[in-house]
Amino acid sequence: MLTCDTVRTCRKCGCTDSDCTGCVKRTGQPCNWVAADLCSACMSALSIMQPWAWLIAAGHKDVENRTWATKFRGPVLIHTGLKHDPDVTDWEWPDIPRPAVALDHGGIIGAAEIVDCVTASTSRWFGGPFGFVIRNAHPLPFRACRGQRGFFVPDYNVAPRPPPAPPAQWDLFA
Repeated sequence: MLTCDTVRTCRKCGCTDSDCTGCVKRTGQPCNWVAADLCSACMSALSIMQPWAWLIAAGHKDVENRTWATKFRGPVLIHTGLKHDPDVTDWEWPDIPRPAVALDHGGIIGAAEIVDCVTASTSRWFGGPFGFVIRNAHPLPFRACRGQRGFFVPDYNVAPRPPPAPPAQWDLFA
């Protein structure tokens, strides 16, 4: 448990609450804490199309479907790609309020913890063949960066491409 006099130290780069000069040199911006002992400059990310990225970061979606398995367990940044999932043409979840603002694209929007990789699940979000089980998801302030396939450490010094204009059916997310 963190107290007022506790100084956090990143287990990877050694930055602290009062000194993240190394992160600023690497990323161009101060880091923020995404776990008790891990700063945002050292954390891996996973790129996910909208609206799935928003649903995870907002705490609604508890499984991320992939065609590949992973042994990775731990905290991960949620990166939203430049594309919307073309298979989602309407807001299909009446129990989840639509986002109040347009969905961000091309950067980090949240953090979560991957706790398992499964081939079957009772979650309504599981579609397989593999599902990364998500816990402790929360939004973060948007931070632009390019995505990559698989897990990656974001490079905040490389400007992302501008997102393409969304198709007309995506007006419902604006």
